Amino acid sequence: MRPEINDKWITYFQEQGYSQARGIATGMEGAVYSLIPGELVAKVWSRRGGSELKKLRRFYHKISDYHGAIQIPEILEIDIVDGTLISKERFLQGTPLSDFLDEDAKHADKQSVQATIAVLNFLRSISESEDLCLLPVLDETEPLWLNATRWSDAIEGLLSRRISRFGKQLQNDISNLDSILEAVRSFLKTRDEEKM
Repeated sequence: MRPEINDKWITYFQEQGYSQARGIATGMEGAVYSLIPGELVAKVWSRRGGSELKKLRRFYHKISDYHGAIQIPEILEIDIVDGTLISKERFLQGTPLSDFLDEDAKHADKQSVQATIAVLNFLRSISESEDLCLLPVLDETEPLWLNATRWSDAIEGLLSRRISRFGKQLQNDISNLDSILEAVRSFLKTRDEEKM
């Protein structure tokens, strides 16, 4: 279930001295509140644990040297309030990608595709590091590279976990799901030796 903006947290942040606190966004992992407009936000996390957030903080710090045209989040502070994890972060300028997406569109929005490619190219430029390999993806809690030594193994593990979780739903809408999965698995094995 997607988290929602909660008046409880707006009141909490206002009592902490952020008189202009307001909710600005929600996502898979929590809700975001503006504390100082254009400068500081707080994220109220619903899915990550403290150790995961510390890993994410180290990762952001490490890749900040590579940033170029990409703005990197910066976690300034991590707190636990009433058992809930809260991070304070530097505000990032921009427009949420979701603002450009239309579920009924026949083609992907060109600007969204270009933005996604820019981020992927940026991530490709980062050298492999233990900090990167320790991070989970999507709403998972285990690292993407857990028990994997090759990229194809890491993605295959992710694919298998997602199919285990959502396979029945997907089969209702995709009649040839098994052949698609087999093609994806075959493709993954060809990419391990690809030079980036």
